[in-house]
Amino acid sequence: MAFFTAASKVDFQHQLQAALAQHVSEQALPQVGMFAEQFFGIVALEELTQRRLSDLVGCTLSAWRLLEDFQPASPQVQVFNPDYEKHGWQSTHTAVEVLHPDVPFLVDSIRMELNRRGYSIHTLQNNVFSVRRAASGELQEVLPKASHGSGVQQEALIYLEIDRCANVGEMRTLEKALLEVLAEVRLAVLDFPAMQTRAEQLLAWLDKAKLKVDAAELAEIKVFMSWLLDNHFTFLGYEEFVVTDQADGGHIEYDQNSFRLDRPEKSKQRLRGKSAGIIRAPGSGRWEARVNDLLASPSPAPTEPCGPAGPADSGGCRSPPRQPRSQRRSANYRTFP
Repeated sequence: MAFFTAASKVDFQHQLQAALAQHVSEQALPQVGMFAEQFFGIVALEELTQRRLSDLVGCTLSAWRLLEDFQPASPQVQVFNPDYEKHGWQSTHTAVEVLHPDVPFLVDSIRMELNRRGYSIHTLQNNVFSVRRAASGELQEVLPKASHGSGVQQEALIYLEIDRCANVGEMRTLEKALLEVLAEVRLAVLDFPAMQTRAEQLLAWLDKAKLKVDAAELAEIKVFMSWLLDNHFTFLGYEEFVVTDQADGGHIEYDQNSFRLDRPEKSKQRLRGKSAGIIRAPGSGRWEARVNDLLASPSPAPTEPCGPAGPADSGGCRSPPRQPRSQRRSANYRTFP
């Protein structure tokens, strides 16, 4: 049963603007109205009409207050149970508000963390606002969508409604977890250009290095590396290692600088894997990596590391180039949450 009716999204926005006018000043209404239009821009009318207009007004004003004062260096996450007495609106779900400078991977990373913790997502609104701010972080102006220019910042405001949290402790735990996820996203985004540059250097090195590798296989490696660099791959993690002779076939020794890509020492230690080794594939004469708990991945991924030797197949990744094991160096690109 619909809580209100609207013939179109335009009609909805007119009703929403009229309701907002009762809560904000005449001077602020144009900016709040532009914000509201963008805030609900991707939400289907059928979904909107399943909610009370008063709750939509409260949701809008809550998100607006979050946007009013923000330091981009300090992303904001708010998790709360909307209560009419406290917030002026209500919901049977827990609300999650996230404000962050616009970077890739935000929405998927948040969704994955919520799913990992067993929360169902009932509402998801993702908007990128073009804004101008004072040095103090105070909002000066909300601009039309996708505006650019001097002093214009792009900020992502994500609003979700999830299964209701039982208590304040659970909500604070979720806030902390989401902030940690966002910190990892920022690391990945900062590291991306450096890892891409390293991949380009490795590709250039393959053109000059005198490797004891079949010419056809080397050509395949180079084509694969070029394909990765042509916007077909997102570099989220990087490691480099040397393979040395051991009695049981070989051993991976990691370059201690592999994770030194704008990454704090603490994160580098947390991301480093527990154990790894190299064994000869039975009957093939090839060397294959066996890695345990190398990097945590939130989605199904091969348990073998994918290196520049070639793409993964149903059995994992192809073996490293067949050069002397004591001299072999390779780069391994994997994802982390």
